[in-house]
Amino acid sequence: MVTNLLGLLLLVGLCGLDGVLPMVPSDAAVLTAGVLGHEDPARVPLIVAATALGVFTGDHLAYGIGRGLLGSWLVGRSARVGRAVGAVHARLERRAGPLIVASRFVPGGRVTVNLACGTARLPLRRFSPASAVAALAWAVYITGLGYAGGAAFAGNPLLGIAAGFGLSLTFGGVLELIRRRARPRTGRTSSGETIFAVGPGA
Repeated sequence: MVTNLLGLLLLVGLCGLDGVLPMVPSDAAVLTAGVLGHEDPARVPLIVAATALGVFTGDHLAYGIGRGLLGSWLVGRSARVGRAVGAVHARLERRAGPLIVASRFVPGGRVTVNLACGTARLPLRRFSPASAVAALAWAVYITGLGYAGGAAFAGNPLLGIAAGFGLSLTFGGVLELIRRRARPRTGRTSSGETIFAVGPGA
């Protein structure tokens, strides 16, 4: 029981840190938990809940950084970050909810959009519900990939984890391809900067 609790707390921590440090391997941790969850399906809802809580917390960490002085410093320090955040600002008034949810599934999108929501001082009454939807959707998605990998390779958890990674990369690649194809119409600002242009991952 202690090990299980510690594992769930670890998921919360990793997914929270991933909200401000994209290099944190939260995807790997959740995929692994999903694969192992195949051996005890009763734990899967707990894995989803811990993951969603961590993502929700991480989103608000980035939002808080963006809303404070550190956010202004980060945006001003890099022209590239400033252009990306500025592009998000232009879309927040009408499409904040869908943008926040979609950004969770686009490489580099989560940190950029949440930071922009903070710098634009988007009200929490608009930010938090969208963040909750995005957190739960991603938690179900990534845990489900791990669980499917565990089911397909019940005798070899490592293969299950690899299969989950493969599916995740494929889905991410498809989204990136769609984003790149749509870029000339909707993905560019006047300066040519795409809105999801910061960071190596979500």
